[in-house]
Amino acid sequence: MKKRELYLAASLLCFVLCMCFTSCMRRELHLPTDEAKMVLVVHDTVATGVAGKGRYYQMLSYDAESSALSSMSITSPDGGDVTLKPGHRHVIVARYDSDVVIIDGLEKWESLHAYTRSMTSQTTQMFHKLAHNVMTKATPMLSEDEESVWAETTNTEVAWEPDWFFTSRMPDMYIPWRGTDDGIYTLYADAYSTVRPGTITVTGLGGKKNILSLTAFLTGLNHGIYLSTGTPDWKQVTLAIPMVIGSDDEPSTTVFRTFGFLPAAVAKAKADIAKGPSVEAEELPESRNLLFLLVTDTGGGSYLFTYDVTDQCLESEDKLVVDIDIDLDFDVPVPEKGGGGLQPVMIDWEEVHYIINL
Repeated sequence: MKKRELYLAASLLCFVLCMCFTSCMRRELHLPTDEAKMVLVVHDTVATGVAGKGRYYQMLSYDAESSALSSMSITSPDGGDVTLKPGHRHVIVARYDSDVVIIDGLEKWESLHAYTRSMTSQTTQMFHKLAHNVMTKATPMLSEDEESVWAETTNTEVAWEPDWFFTSRMPDMYIPWRGTDDGIYTLYADAYSTVRPGTITVTGLGGKKNILSLTAFLTGLNHGIYLSTGTPDWKQVTLAIPMVIGSDDEPSTTVFRTFGFLPAAVAKAKADIAKGPSVEAEELPESRNLLFLLVTDTGGGSYLFTYDVTDQCLESEDKLVVDIDIDLDFDVPVPEKGGGGLQPVMIDWEEVHYIINL
């Protein structure tokens, strides 16, 4: 009997000693929850080397089956904590702090839409007046179809130039129900610019000491895009682009941004229709990239030059930057006292110079 008791006591002692030198880690029980915690890290750059620092981002997630909005979070420029509902989700990360780019259609994945604000009605009315004056003189040189396209192209709103606008699109992303050991995931989003950069360079413009301002109006540009697909909304706008005048021995130039060039987008869509309908052909607008250069002299007078630059824009479509080059060959004279008024100079479809006296 004593041997049995000694054996039990020894076994108990060994068990106690083993417990003293071993340990266990307490783990939380992971159960399905309404939200998955994440840390969002956004990296955005443009090929010109401008880093996307100091921007706020919003993350929108949509149910993959119904396409309905399921959650929305906003992060600081350095990223931050966000939440997503588990399951299959369409996720998009988009810049949030733009002053001119508006995002609407948030309720559905397919309707998510980014576009730029319109400028004042006075600016649009001024452009319409300029375009109408030039078109009146250009009509004898245009065919009926060209006249119709001109009217459709110029009868548009004048919109603000978009900021650098970065987005990251992640369709049909699976968000797991179970967490990691700490229950937090890191979501990396590589955001790319959804706007196209372009340049306008004007050579042959003399008498710059007599110029007060130089403004470019460029027509046939995309109003905005649908963020879920990156396709244009098929509405055209005109941009008002202030240009750097420079000195007589250097060109006048400027850099601008746009959601794209509509004639190029229409050409691509028509090519896609031939492969398989993605948009109805009759829904595609007729458009031209017309460049109106408005020179205002120091005496209050104005000169208007008009170019059709559609071919230049189409030729640059595959390039990173769309370059528009104009050789004006015009010297702004010293303004007369008491002068003023608009003095348009029309360059028609065949690039022949016409002086128009109104």
